[in-house]
Amino acid sequence: MSWDRKLRLFFRRNRTFLYQHVSSIQIIVIYYLLVTLLSLGLFYLPFFRQTGSDASFIDLLFMAVSTISVTGLTTFPINKIFNQNGIILLTILFQVGGLGIMMISTCFFILSNKRISVKQRQMIMTDMNQPRVSGIVNLIRTTFLILISFQAIGGLLFS
Repeated sequence: MSWDRKLRLFFRRNRTFLYQHVSSIQIIVIYYLLVTLLSLGLFYLPFFRQTGSDASFIDLLFMAVSTISVTGLTTFPINKIFNQNGIILLTILFQVGGLGIMMISTCFFILSNKRISVKQRQMIMTDMNQPRVSGIVNLIRTTFLILISFQAIGGLLFS
């Protein structure tokens, strides 16, 4: 059996295990934890930091959670810790947090013409705090188009 086939079989088995034994709320919490840890790791890269800047671990962790949850709170002056690349990273993370991880992943499914399973629809319903599953994909499509339109208009006005 080739390695490619073994890898596909391994991921298929684990995905099935996740769908059967992990609830949609647990999966969403895991997604948010992973994105928070990823953003925290990116904050430590020198590519995004001012030279000689110093921020404690707890401050950067608070900033990572703040960007993903779209609160925008910080315990330090941003321009003293992050350079221009860091500011762009913060903007991207605010967008990811503002749109929501489930909305972004659903938009990728819609753009790639893949079917959205019932389990994925339940996760979207939970993440977006909707009372029912029906019409959730159309809601995401409409919301995403409205958000992109307003951001494009705002970007044109500010430029």
